[in-house]
Amino acid sequence: MNILSLKSQKEFDRVNERGSKIHGSCFILVVSTKIIHDELAASNPTMLGMKVSRKFSKKAVVRNKAKRRIRHLTQLLVKNSDINTDNKSIIVIPKRGFENYDFSKLTADFFRAVAKLC
Repeated sequence: MNILSLKSQKEFDRVNERGSKIHGSCFILVVSTKIIHDELAASNPTMLGMKVSRKFSKKAVVRNKAKRRIRHLTQLLVKNSDINTDNKSIIVIPKRGFENYDFSKLTADFFRAVAKLC
C-alpha cells in the first residue's frame, strides 16, 4: 500500500510511452505496468502523477481541490483489495468540471476506468 509520486518529466514521458490511456467522463487516465525505478521493485509501489495545469482552471484553489481529490481517489484505490495496483504507474489528467462532480460518481468512474486497464 505504498504510493509514491512521479516527479520528473522523464518519468512522465516513460509512463506516457508505455502506458494505456482511457478517457473517463471527467478525467483521462494513463496506466503503465512497468516500474520506473528498479531499486523500488521489491516494495511494489504505486506511482502517481497528476497534470493539473492552468488550462484546467485559472484559480489555484480549484486546481488544489482537484489534486486533493485525485490523491484521495488513489488512496482508496490502493486500499481496495479487488484491484491490484502493485507495480503500476498512474497519471491522472482531470477535465474541466472535475471539481463539480459528486465524489461518489468520481470514485465509481475512477475505479471502473482503472479496472479496465489493470
